[in-house]
Amino acid sequence: MMDVIFPLYVADSELADPTLLFCVESLEAAEGGELCEDNVLFGDFLIWDARGFRVNATVERGRPHWLKLTSTGIQDMQGLLEALSRYARAVGLPWEDVKGLGPAEALKRIKELENCQRQERSKKRPWYQFWLRG
Repeated sequence: MMDVIFPLYVADSELADPTLLFCVESLEAAEGGELCEDNVLFGDFLIWDARGFRVNATVERGRPHWLKLTSTGIQDMQGLLEALSRYARAVGLPWEDVKGLGPAEALKRIKELENCQRQERSKKRPWYQFWLRG
């Protein structure tokens, strides 16, 4: 069995929400809130390690860590890249702008764009505020 190499890339297991894709830097971060125990129990995540290998996550109580991560030994870099591509398209970023980057840098770029878009939307005043005088 191969070791799991951090960071991990975590996506919605159904791939229904393309923006549910995030990076987990360590086991401590995963257990500290990045991965919820109930979600792990119900298999709500697809997980890849830094090399693109699929990772199984299980809950094992009574150990120093409740989260057990094991590599499947199956490399699925294409699946990880597809998840990143779907996320990029969902936020309006052409995949060509990030496809030459590694997964960590691509995810960082996509999240930066999403955060910028969120900030721009929050700056816009609701339509009814144009009539309000304060």
